Amino acid sequence: MPRTDFPTSAEYHADAERRAYDLLNSQIARIDAALDFLKLNRSRVLPSIFTGIHTQLVGMRNRAEGFLVMPDHGGATAIGIMGANGCGPKITALTESVDFHVNKATDYRALRDAHPASIAA
Repeated sequence: MPRTDFPTSAEYHADAERRAYDLLNSQIARIDAALDFLKLNRSRVLPSIFTGIHTQLVGMRNRAEGFLVMPDHGGATAIGIMGANGCGPKITALTESVDFHVNKATDYRALRDAHPASIAA
């Protein structure tokens, strides 16, 4: 797809390299934060859920690192695969699921402590 804001192809590809680098580093940072939070709260998450989320996050991180070591950081290909039309929404969903599963246990415990009679019945 031609871009009108870049007069030459070289400028477009040079910008794609920078944008890919920024995207991949931000994705890796988000994944690392989710992995750290998941590992920190491992006892609050079911083992099967922990394993599934952890495996998917590590896979996404490895994919991003694979593009990062390419000569131009993957350029437009990395932006397409790891961006908003590729794995970006999956990474967002995985990081949100970490929050959901960790906080679900907390919410249940708070509900149980607030209304012990309604849960026991």
